[in-house]
Amino acid sequence: MATVYEDIESLKTRMNAVESTLSGTDLTDTGWNALPLADGIQAYGGSIPQYRKIGKIVSIRGAVKNVLAAGPLATLPEGCRPTYSVSYVQNTSMRSTTCAMYARMLVGSNGVIQVQAISDGAAFAADKWFPIHCTFMID
Repeated sequence: MATVYEDIESLKTRMNAVESTLSGTDLTDTGWNALPLADGIQAYGGSIPQYRKIGKIVSIRGAVKNVLAAGPLATLPEGCRPTYSVSYVQNTSMRSTTCAMYARMLVGSNGVIQVQAISDGAAFAADKWFPIHCTFMID
């Protein structure tokens, strides 16, 4: 069993290793910022579309409405765009109490967040709910 002094020295050694690993790592946090929406697209209820960058991780959150066709919803600023396009599936408004609808979303390397397609039975309409939750790494 180690002495308290040995435990402290071991802890110091491990802390130095962690500090060395993190040295030079950018963990700057932008905080949540308003996401510039495309023409005609509106925030849905209290789910204001926002983005946040912490180091090399970017997250988007919120929901939009007035999506009348596949296309752009918003654009991320430079410095928050993925190197390669990121596609993901997102739930949307329900067709009925037992039938969920989905959309294929894309965050392009140009920063444009868009709906590419919706599932069978789903509909584009002014009152439909399109969440935009996603997290990705940038280089």
